[in-house]
Amino acid sequence: MSFLFNLKRHLSKGVLLVFCLSGTVLLGQMVAFTGKDSNPPDEFAFVALQDIADGTQIFFTESDYDNTAGTFSTATGGTEGTVMFTVSGTLTTGTVVQISETGVDTFTVTGNPGTATIVGSNSWSATSGDPHYAYSSSTPASPWSDVDEIHAMIFATNAAFGTLDPSMGTFAFPNAIVVNNGFSGVIVAVDFTGDRMNATHASLANSSNFTEGDGDLDLTAFGGVPVELMSVSIE
Repeated sequence: MSFLFNLKRHLSKGVLLVFCLSGTVLLGQMVAFTGKDSNPPDEFAFVALQDIADGTQIFFTESDYDNTAGTFSTATGGTEGTVMFTVSGTLTTGTVVQISETGVDTFTVTGNPGTATIVGSNSWSATSGDPHYAYSSSTPASPWSDVDEIHAMIFATNAAFGTLDPSMGTFAFPNAIVVNNGFSGVIVAVDFTGDRMNATHASLANSSNFTEGDGDLDLTAFGGVPVELMSVSIE
């Protein structure tokens, strides 16, 4: 997204100076994960970090991202599933949405009247060791090959992410909110139990703010979720 600011200032001598600033703002913070539970029924939850318009499509996948190629493994024969969530009405800032697989590739959405549907031929079959990603694509038929922005990742593990990390690598999305790998091991279920009134990019990415253990995910709305620019390119 490009922007152009024209600042016009008259000096005392009547000289008009025009300052132009142009550049590219990298912003990947549409949503952030607040929890996931890979025990049946498989479910995950996320918070809206800005007002999201009616009809907006956000893709969620358990497919591995390759930050050296800029695609998910589904593009090269991977078998993990991808879900397309379509917002209904305005999804307001701070709202927490949960998507649960209540039947094979059948999903129930809580927190918004939108829909969640499987994309492509791969079934959703998340296991404890699968990372979850939230991303945008302008190619809904095959979003895994045409990634516009990765918003967030949660991978409840203590292992290094390596090429799975969307905030690093050749094809990086540096504003992606990536929950760090400070968990006790490969964890089936985690839930955000940090401060929901003063949440920040850092707190949403801090694994110490997530509680390990199976149970209902907390869908309490966030009272404050400022969008923070972590990377800005100025030309």
